[in-house]
Amino acid sequence: MKILAVDTSTHIASVAIADDRSVSAEYTLEVTNMHTARLIPLIDEVLRYTGCDLKQMDAFAVGLGPGSFTGVRIGVGTIKSICYALQKPVVGICTLDAIAFGLKDAGHPVCAMLDARRNEVYAAIYNPPPTRCSEVMCVSIERLAEQIIQPCLLVGNGVRAYDEQIQTFLGSRAICAEPVFDLPRASMLTQLALSRLRSGKPDDFMALTPIYVRRPEAEVQYETGRLGKKALI
Repeated sequence: MKILAVDTSTHIASVAIADDRSVSAEYTLEVTNMHTARLIPLIDEVLRYTGCDLKQMDAFAVGLGPGSFTGVRIGVGTIKSICYALQKPVVGICTLDAIAFGLKDAGHPVCAMLDARRNEVYAAIYNPPPTRCSEVMCVSIERLAEQIIQPCLLVGNGVRAYDEQIQTFLGSRAICAEPVFDLPRASMLTQLALSRLRSGKPDDFMALTPIYVRRPEAEVQYETGRLGKKALI
């Protein structure tokens, strides 16, 4: 079974192709806010390198977030459109699950965290990966520390963003992974998606939705302004 996976949940865009035996290609690139312009060329480049075309893919996988609202929408929308056009199965994977999966053999519980800004992180705890033993959260480091009661391997760009708070609230319970493991990589998505597909558990691409955890700031500001105006009438 051959699968193409995409993750655009952060400032990193990652595309990979894999089958049941190995990952044949992966392209991971920092694109900041240019996912719209870069994603299709990245997919084309990976296909060209492997000598494949989209029609040869048996299935597709996509990172659902949490992360950048715009980035997640671009990745999910692109893969849903491809699956609709080709009538191929799709698997949506939580981006935190994919990050944690890279440390599945580390021998410790893992907490994957992404910087959510506003002094918070998107986070989930695994014991061990890919077994998630918490909900996907948007919390402060202080609140997150209340749920980590034993030494835990921390990974993701939230570790670098809130290093001082991690040391304050977690202390010796925090084991920080090397930064190379922070990236949400499409190759990890392929492995989790292939496992789901072998179990006969693809997603309904029409119902597939991003994992936002919290509402977009623009939406909150819009409703606050609207409600404020009503209150003055």
